[in-house]
Amino acid sequence: VHGGEGSLTFTGGLPDLGSTLLVNLEGVFRVSGEKERYVKDLQVRGGTLMFDDAGIVHMNAKGDASVPATKWQVGGTGVEASAPARMIAKGNSCLIANVPAGGTQQKGGLRIEETASQGAILEVYSGAAVTNTIHVGENTNTRGAVYQHGGEVYNSSVNNNDAYCGCEHGSYGYYGLYDGKFFFRSLFACNYYADSTGIFEQRG
Repeated sequence: VHGGEGSLTFTGGLPDLGSTLLVNLEGVFRVSGEKERYVKDLQVRGGTLMFDDAGIVHMNAKGDASVPATKWQVGGTGVEASAPARMIAKGNSCLIANVPAGGTQQKGGLRIEETASQGAILEVYSGAAVTNTIHVGENTNTRGAVYQHGGEVYNSSVNNNDAYCGCEHGSYGYYGLYDGKFFFRSLFACNYYADSTGIFEQRG
């Protein structure tokens, strides 16, 4: 729990727990140190979680080589706040999920969505890489946005767990590809239902 203003920098290893809840009320919680870390079922409920020269961060428990139903989520409180929950990947930071030999991705994925009006945000910058099934504002009445200013994003999906940008009724998803590289396997659907909004904008 980080409840103060300003920023808190964490350079150590993370405990290899089954799940992690980050309650960051204000400021920035910065993970750095270029270590190898394992985090399953992460939720960022407020403030900013920044991976800055963080090394390799596995989106699964240590020693689990299977394809678990992991879930990382930015947002998800349903509580109005002055600013959106935010996750940033920059520098030498590689956020990866288990990918089986077939090249498809596990269920769960990385969700950027919030039912409260402030929404939720993921930012990716030069030097960073993210691979997972990425859902942006997928569920009913959620809002989410991804701003990719560089780096590489590998958006994968498996079977009936397709990746969405604005899917369920009343949802809003935005993906801005301003620079860097974006790859996707299988379906990345925008504006799935008629009363949803899904935007993919490529500028770079």
